Amino acid sequence: MKSARALVVAALTVVFAAQSVSVTANARPLTALTGPVFDSGIDAAHYNGPIPARGQIIARADLDPHVRIPNAGKQFRVLYSTVDGNGRPAVSSAAIYLPDAPPPPGGYPLLAYAHGTTGIGDGCAPSTVEDLDQLIQDRSKWLRQGYALVASDYAGLGTPGVHDFLGTQVAATSVTDAVIAAKRADFPLTGKWAVYGHSQGGQVSLATARYATELTRGTGLDFRGAVATAPPANLETVLPALGPDSPPFALPSGLATFPLYVLNGLAHEHPELGIDNVLTPLGQEWMAKARDLCVDNLGTALGNVDLRQFFSAPLSSVPNFETVLREYMQVPFSGYDRPIFLGHGAVDTLAPIVTSLSLAAQMTTAGQPVEYHVYPTADHNTLGDQDFADVTAFLHRIMAD
Repeated sequence: MKSARALVVAALTVVFAAQSVSVTANARPLTALTGPVFDSGIDAAHYNGPIPARGQIIARADLDPHVRIPNAGKQFRVLYSTVDGNGRPAVSSAAIYLPDAPPPPGGYPLLAYAHGTTGIGDGCAPSTVEDLDQLIQDRSKWLRQGYALVASDYAGLGTPGVHDFLGTQVAATSVTDAVIAAKRADFPLTGKWAVYGHSQGGQVSLATARYATELTRGTGLDFRGAVATAPPANLETVLPALGPDSPPFALPSGLATFPLYVLNGLAHEHPELGIDNVLTPLGQEWMAKARDLCVDNLGTALGNVDLRQFFSAPLSSVPNFETVLREYMQVPFSGYDRPIFLGHGAVDTLAPIVTSLSLAAQMTTAGQPVEYHVYPTADHNTLGDQDFADVTAFLHRIMAD
């Protein structure tokens, strides 16, 4: 009998191979980044000052009008202290949004908003870029439900260092430290909070939920649970197969960006792997481009490129690669102590449903407090509309006193 891990690998391989048959036009990330950067007067990208202990605001300013959400209340950009993927002191930026209504007694309940894939370059931080229409709509609907939002850009994204894309531990710490910093400031917030995320943000939401109790212990915060939709789970079982002789995957352009972003983050956290040693000159060129180009621009530039051209040898040939990759990006499937809403659209071609289906099976087998929702006609971009009623009910239930 095959092991559970072998079955996951087989299922994912079949799905990604199937993606090579056709490229779906609507298979693009949730957000699109274009235009100039508006830093709200906080030059976070070049910060070189002292870094206090985790979870403290270093700088704070009203959000620039170009990046504000219409019909919301007060909105801020903050720079706060956290740690990077190697546990070293670091800074991250975040946007904080308050509803356009007086706070209830005790303050607004708080929703940590984990954003989807935008890129890893400093010009890709959501708190600095306008015209993110889908992201604005998504955040607005939760403000209308009465939640204050704390939206981390994640360490290294718009701040010094490298954004360790899909690195679970660093993302969880970035989100929880933003929540801790907001609660310690003078914003009218209760201690109750949950985390919500879609796509990359879904993976971040799950990582945050797994480590929230540990990371916020002693802060007075009361973590209630998580919503994770379309998370790219179990990709660490597929990436090691990439190489010059791997199957000819003609991935949708948005999905083709993921290996480049992941490998950049992994190389930053683990330079000892020597990932460059298995990259061709073309692969090294695209790795460098990925460090600057935001996701839509990188996806457009990649087109239907054959990823096999990027490798001179399989990633699996790198000593200890699979173990390190798993530690870097595996979505935990045990250890959760709060309710989890896991949702996915059945016709999603950017983050195929098998990724969360396999995770849901792993979590259920491990006895975790997860409820899994499938939306038969939803793709990556329409899921947020179709799951809204269910997610709203779930959040109301877990946030109730």
